[in-house]
Amino acid sequence: MMPLVQIKAAEARRRLQLLGTTVEDTRGTLLGVRARQVGIPAAVLRRWHGCYLRGGLDALVPVEWPEIPEATWVLIERRYAALGKLAEAETITVEDIRRLAERAGWTLRQAQRWLRRYRLGGMVGLAPTKRTVPPRVRPDLGALAEAQRDELFRRRALLGELAEQEHVSNAVLAQRAEAVGVSSRTLRDYHTRFRRDGLAGLAPRGRQDKRGHHGVSACAVSVQMKSLRNAGEVESETTSRISADLARKLKEDRSMPTKREMIEGMYVTVLQILRAW
Repeated sequence: MMPLVQIKAAEARRRLQLLGTTVEDTRGTLLGVRARQVGIPAAVLRRWHGCYLRGGLDALVPVEWPEIPEATWVLIERRYAALGKLAEAETITVEDIRRLAERAGWTLRQAQRWLRRYRLGGMVGLAPTKRTVPPRVRPDLGALAEAQRDELFRRRALLGELAEQEHVSNAVLAQRAEAVGVSSRTLRDYHTRFRRDGLAGLAPRGRQDKRGHHGVSACAVSVQMKSLRNAGEVESETTSRISADLARKLKEDRSMPTKREMIEGMYVTVLQILRAW
């Protein structure tokens, strides 16, 4: 690996080369034209142009580059080598990019992306980027619509005793999924979400249906409970936990005048089936 001081000095010379003859114009009137020629946003060229006018070549030496591990530099240099002569070319045509994609085994979009990252950020632009993951917001169980809470408890029932296990093998998961009539992928998703966020993790995602209550018929619930029974889900501990949760939710709903007309919905049906076991 080349010393970092030399890499930064080379980056300053690269930026000067991309600026071209625009450095001779203090007003920068040709920066827009030059930007189209070299395929770099005019705002970036204008920033480099201003730095050069204030401090010459030394002002183009990057100071914003972060510390990069040596192993990452190896990857950067490999990506730079894949770009070949186009990395330092002043102007690039579509045909040049197409030939690069064929030579490197990339798609046209990949070739465009790597070239753009290098031309904007230099060697550091070829480093892996960290994707920021937005923080998860756990849903408020009390704010869920009734149909959403019904679905939440149905998913918990599908998991059965697997919900209490930290790790579940694919074979065990597949057996359970087949028994309860869902795909292994779906059940794995439910298990991951439950272990990570608890009962709130099983809440349906997406919009809430605000048009009113959508009750689930006793027939539909009976079919699901039959699947659970066939899967051996008759253990009193698991069943009692679900029953207790449903009873608590039912009591909460009865305390709300606006939902009294919904009481004959999902919770009553499920409780009747559970208590009949």
